[in-house]
Amino acid sequence: MAPRPWSSTELRYLRANATLGAEALAVAMDRTRKSVERAAARFDVSLRRPGSRTGQVIGQRRGKHMPSEMREALLHARRLTHDDTRRESCPTCGRPVAPDLCPSCGLHPIRVARSGLCLSCHLEHLRELYAERLAQRELDALRQRTHREHGGRPGGP
Repeated sequence: MAPRPWSSTELRYLRANATLGAEALAVAMDRTRKSVERAAARFDVSLRRPGSRTGQVIGQRRGKHMPSEMREALLHARRLTHDDTRRESCPTCGRPVAPDLCPSCGLHPIRVARSGLCLSCHLEHLRELYAERLAQRELDALRQRTHREHGGRPGGP
């Protein structure tokens, strides 16, 4: 059986009621849950419920938990302050050892091995990547809209 195409009325309903979740939308629209999830992904509609904290953010590795303060700071574009009391010390004498400093700011020790940056610079870098990704999505949507308006022809109707 061929999949039923999505009508513009169904897409408007999907966008307007996305916070109900995939299961409720599937029942209301007489479609499968997977069909609703795929359409939401294809048309860039979030099915997250209000206040939901589930899902990944850019930079979060699959299967890894991101501490809530890091996640909140990243989602709300806040800079975290460093806890400078966590200094490494020499195992024999106990004196503080100067850690490798972040190559980006040169002020704080490297805390994120994956990027080789301090936590603040790492999160700033992730925010920049996220902003670039959003800008690219907007550009793609604009190009797509322009393409549709011109009837698929480069010169216009």
